[in-house]
Amino acid sequence: MNYYYRTLTLDQCVSKLLIDMGIHNPHEISEELICDKLGIQLTYSCRRSYSTDKDDFKLINIDTRLPKDKQREAFFHKLCHILRHSGNQLNGMRPSHYI
Repeated sequence: MNYYYRTLTLDQCVSKLLIDMGIHNPHEISEELICDKLGIQLTYSCRRSYSTDKDDFKLINIDTRLPKDKQREAFFHKLCHILRHSGNQLNGMRPSHYI
């Protein structure tokens, strides 16, 4: 049986974004590099993970109490809020959206 994989629009957008940042291999993906290239302030603290995007200020905070793999997952989740939804994620979202 033959399978044909066709990339989705989101896959194509993510690939283009990474290539535009000079990221060509998975081991090059870095939260710090992505934030630097996109003008997003990245912080780590003992507060729940959140993102905010107000005017020209963009910030992602990652909860240091999470295991490293969950911190990375939280980062990319919050990055999607900034890139695709924007706005302050502390206001108006149900608690299930917090990581």
